[in-house]
Amino acid sequence: SDLKRVRGSDICWVHLSCVCWTPETYFEDAARMQGANVEDIPNERWKLLCYCCKATNPKGACVQCSAPSCYRCFHARCAAENKWAREEVEHKDGMEYKFYCAKHSAKALTNASKNNKRVSSDC
Repeated sequence: SDLKRVRGSDICWVHLSCVCWTPETYFEDAARMQGANVEDIPNERWKLLCYCCKATNPKGACVQCSAPSCYRCFHARCAAENKWAREEVEHKDGMEYKFYCAKHSAKALTNASKNNKRVSSDC
């Protein structure tokens, strides 16, 4: 199923793509993809207005475009549905996830192919 139960709740659910691509979220049981933990998402991010669907919480927390000087915020699910770009950057202390809005996705995908980076518009 695309929806996963939030850890410790019988009524809250989260999209699989949102758990996988929102930086502070994870599964308590990663092998079975159960117990989605969303507690580490900063409170401010739950209040942001999605550039795509124009909704705020309870639809979900937003991420911000990683292009310099771009302040567009959007839900990971909205970005996935619109095939906007996301990038995985591997560091020695872990992964960094970058997201790009509609305006900056094409450039991110083009730059990634030139620089052999992992950027995708699939979820």
